[in-house]
Amino acid sequence: MNANTLQPGANPWPRRAALLLGPLAALTIILTVPEITLSAAGSAPGAAAVVLDAKGIAVLGLVVWMALWWVTECVALEVTGLLPLIILPVLGVCTFKQAAAPYADEVIGLFLGGMLLGRAVERWNVHRWMGEGVARICGPSPRLLVLGLLAGTAFLSMWISNLAAAVMMLPIARSLTPPPDASGKRDDTAVAFTLAVAYGASIGGVGTLIGTPPTAQFAAFMSGPLKSPVSFLSWMILGVPVVVLGVLASWFVLTRIACVVPQTVLASADRSRDHAALSTPGRLALGVFGLAIFGWITLPILEQLGVNASVPMLDRLTDAGVSLTAVLLMFLIPAGRTEGRRTRALLTWSEASEIPWGVLVMFGGGLSLAAAIQSSGLDDVIAHYARGLGALPTPVLIIVITVAATALSEFMSNTALTALLLPIAAAVATRIGIPPPVLMIPAVLGASLAFMMPAGTPPNAVAFATGRVSMREMIRAGFWLNVLFCALTSALVIAGYKLGLLPGT
Repeated sequence: MNANTLQPGANPWPRRAALLLGPLAALTIILTVPEITLSAAGSAPGAAAVVLDAKGIAVLGLVVWMALWWVTECVALEVTGLLPLIILPVLGVCTFKQAAAPYADEVIGLFLGGMLLGRAVERWNVHRWMGEGVARICGPSPRLLVLGLLAGTAFLSMWISNLAAAVMMLPIARSLTPPPDASGKRDDTAVAFTLAVAYGASIGGVGTLIGTPPTAQFAAFMSGPLKSPVSFLSWMILGVPVVVLGVLASWFVLTRIACVVPQTVLASADRSRDHAALSTPGRLALGVFGLAIFGWITLPILEQLGVNASVPMLDRLTDAGVSLTAVLLMFLIPAGRTEGRRTRALLTWSEASEIPWGVLVMFGGGLSLAAAIQSSGLDDVIAHYARGLGALPTPVLIIVITVAATALSEFMSNTALTALLLPIAAAVATRIGIPPPVLMIPAVLGASLAFMMPAGTPPNAVAFATGRVSMREMIRAGFWLNVLFCALTSALVIAGYKLGLLPGT
């Protein structure tokens, strides 16, 4: 996920210290924090007092333990995600069955399907065909190619993981970059092309519920602990404007502020390459992928029109069902003959096994922790102490959360950060009397849209690893984008709240 100094192979002592600090901190909290009953002053008449009992203290200890391990990454994030399955039953917070239930949440099925569809698309080079199409549409102008790379990567990232989109598009960006001159001087065009892929992947990821882990975590939290499911289309009503405006803002920053990118074609740039046609299996994979997109978009529309209720079984089909149905078709539809006379499918299990399955465990751990925070009443305790935030105007509170999430995401995993912030934001929002998504969505967007540091998002780390972008160049471009996106996302959330268009409200 994120680059980190505590990985195996570095100095082992900080890693060992972090490994011990997590359980020691949890044990200290469990043994020293007293059970308390907090006055319900300021609440509605007749409201029950807020109680922190033994279960709440145990969950608080687990929160601190998982936060320390997530922040330091002294073990893999997925390993930390297993802790609720072990600790919650042992401490008597809930049964193993209750702790394990969130690991099978519907949104986890949706994200699993999205990853498998992305693997099939990658297998048949659909992404490369799309990238070459971007180059044909944009022409030879380096400035327009930056826009094309931003838009093309963002579109891919809406439907597959942002990391996969970045990995797919970076070779295309490299192929479009003119060769360096004899002096070896760093080329702003090469920097802009590389950052366009990294930033486009992060921006596009927030356009749908499957583009990046934080958006899927938000949907899972809404359908799980809050019992208020968010549809694919309702998120896109917010996510797509963020993507469109964000791509345009990033284009301006990369070509006018952070880098000096020429508008006319450079003499050294060769654009005479032949563009490969999409293969027959590629067209089939693209068709199945398009069918999934069609299902995700039309299901909520049919529900609003009341069509679902009149068609047998259609009302039982969910976004996750659409996703996994498309995956099943990928496994069943033949791609043609390969070795000898053997016929293979568009997606084989050996190829499917290459996706990062562990991220599903990470999701489940975050959801299990969130469910425990709610069931133990710890969320009410946290919200009680945060009730002073209610004095802030809602727009100011939205801005504060967006900026804080963005800043924190520069230094820790956005997935782990989202898992920590969602239950807290939901509890605070409930306490001050506003819908939880009003504070949860800024946390999700802020955690997903961090551009300054290689550890900010996985696409940033991949772009930095190419060696074509220095730390100073990424910080310079990322600073302006962080400022722009904090303002943009805050404005869109505030407007969506006022107009009643926020997902889940």
